[in-house]
Amino acid sequence: MPKFVINQEYVPVSSYFIENFLKDANGVFLKVYLYALNLAVKGVEIDTVTIASELNLLESDVIQAFTYWKSTGMIVEDSGVVEFCGKPMSILADESPLSGASDAVPENDSATGKRYDSVEIAEKISKNQSLSELVLLAQELLSKPLTQAELETMYWFFDELHYSPESILLILDYCISKGKRNFKYIEKVAVAWHEQGLVTAEQLVEHIGKEEKRNSYLHSLQKGMGISDRTLSKKETEYISKWYDTYSIPEDMILLAYEYCLINTSKLSFPYMDKIIERWHKQGIKTRAEAEADNKKHKAQPGGFNPYGDEFNHTELEKLTRKFN
Repeated sequence: MPKFVINQEYVPVSSYFIENFLKDANGVFLKVYLYALNLAVKGVEIDTVTIASELNLLESDVIQAFTYWKSTGMIVEDSGVVEFCGKPMSILADESPLSGASDAVPENDSATGKRYDSVEIAEKISKNQSLSELVLLAQELLSKPLTQAELETMYWFFDELHYSPESILLILDYCISKGKRNFKYIEKVAVAWHEQGLVTAEQLVEHIGKEEKRNSYLHSLQKGMGISDRTLSKKETEYISKWYDTYSIPEDMILLAYEYCLINTSKLSFPYMDKIIERWHKQGIKTRAEAEADNKKHKAQPGGFNPYGDEFNHTELEKLTRKFN
């Protein structure tokens, strides 16, 4: 009786893959998948640069292909190990005889609560050049591949909040610049700005610019007053916000008020400074030169410089400030 053998190596491509992806998937993505699957069968470790070279592709094409296959659930990466699945894990779980009704939130539900089909999202991203480029740039900014949940959240920004890819990139860049890479934080920022009517790239650039200017103002004042090594109290922040938002007082005038505060109290006192600044605001004093002239005028009067009358007790105000901090 003859013995039948297969005298060749072969790569196990699943029927699910052939039936669901062969027709519509991007040709480059198919090429990368099959090549990487062959490497997996042989147990070969290789980087994306080498794969790109072997397939005569750009490395960005290879990275984009892996992002696509991860989003479909056909490959799963954990701690640098890429595992090929015959079917997406969600489908395997549904087919399991142990699976049943559950109140648990599905793993591919985004933090927004909206469920997307992973294959559908992957296809939409692959067919939209702007979204595809966004995914690549997001991965560069985050220095890691996006998870399925992160892809869904980003797509939700685009699909439901109507942010453009450029706007989404601005949101990501803003959060990362603050050291915030967690997508829950990124989503909170996106939703908050959307509620404020900040959606277009132009609106976001203007808003971020204003915030950066405000932060620069705050940091400059802290440095000038010698308190850059600590966090401002709630009450101190309220004072500075009033000077910036309500009075529009320049930094140099705030620091001048600080100098006068030290001269008269020998210490930093936000309530004392606030009285000086409030007086300048009420009298229409808008420049440091005008403030210095006003100071000279009061110095020439009996009793020296006292911008708010003899009734003021800065010690009592300091006690009150500490009470509300």
